[in-house]
Amino acid sequence: MINAEGWIDQWPDHPTIRRFDPPRDVLVDMDVALGLTRAGKRADRVTLRVKACAVRVEGIMAARQYAWFQTSSGNWVAVVQVDATSGNGQNRITLDLCVSQDAVSIADRPSGTEHRPNTSNQM
Repeated sequence: MINAEGWIDQWPDHPTIRRFDPPRDVLVDMDVALGLTRAGKRADRVTLRVKACAVRVEGIMAARQYAWFQTSSGNWVAVVQVDATSGNGQNRITLDLCVSQDAVSIADRPSGTEHRPNTSNQM
């Protein structure tokens, strides 16, 4: 999922990679995570074959978060795994994704609560 073998944080009290072991349950807003609202097609313009057979990634989906990592620009990115199906539910796939922090919320907290990585010295 994330291989950071050999990664050495220069400031150990402020790690830039934070793992979850075991992974934690989160919710991912796929429209935000993948930018689907900006580039999406109108539903009436998608063929029935695509609606039925393509991977269904839309709305809020359950996921498992394995880590946060901080980019050199200061943003945080979540490393997640999402189970998805085809539109007709006949096929299943597990997707390993890196998504922006604004697309992730903790599954057992009410909407709108803090979900970003803990930036204090504790993890």
